Amino acid sequence: MDRRLKLVADPWDARDVGELTFVLTKIIVAYLVRHGLKFENIAAIKGAFRSALDDFDDRVVTPYERMKCLVNSDVWPASLIPGRPLPPMQEQENQS
Repeated sequence: MDRRLKLVADPWDARDVGELTFVLTKIIVAYLVRHGLKFENIAAIKGAFRSALDDFDDRVVTPYERMKCLVNSDVWPASLIPGRPLPPMQEQENQS
């Protein structure tokens, strides 16, 4: 069976970024076919994808990156990250 037909029948079987992109594109196309190609629907699709990406970042990417920083150490110096305390030596230098 053609792989694309398999993905249409079972979109959860996407195996790589290309197949995942195909599945997401099929969802977009189906939405536009059902609701029409007009600005409102284009904006709705873009907004839905942005919201889904923001949620993915908040729930998956950020916690994963924090965990990796603890395991591997952070490549970013604390002095460049707003809200993060400076190491004691740098705090003393900045107070003079």
